Amino acid sequence: MINSDYNHRRGMYLQMTQDGRVSGSEVQTLYSVLQLKSVRPGHIVINGLSSSLFLCMDSDGHLRGQTHHTDADCTFQELVLGDGYTRFRSLHHGFLVSLASKRSPDRHVVPFTRFLPLANTLTRERSD
Repeated sequence: MINSDYNHRRGMYLQMTQDGRVSGSEVQTLYSVLQLKSVRPGHIVINGLSSSLFLCMDSDGHLRGQTHHTDADCTFQELVLGDGYTRFRSLHHGFLVSLASKRSPDRHVVPFTRFLPLANTLTRERSD
């Protein structure tokens, strides 16, 4: 799961549901358990374990989950910051992964873009 720090007091978990919607949740959910895989140095693919979808971005910077990985839409550059947080930028489209609306009142600030990869603390129910 990836926790997004959108201010210094609160954070949200990036989640990707089975219908492909990407959103933030204030609590951990099965849809916020994400796997980050390196595809080459500094470049990653993000996969939802419960949804089995890839995190992807369109040419307008909107996030979505999709079943098939495409390098242009679903590969991100991992930018590790000095404070331990990470930013993810679309290689093809140039936008940062963000849980905020692209319509920010301050054009120079892109909120919800710092992520902190966390270990999964949820137990997954098994179906035998």
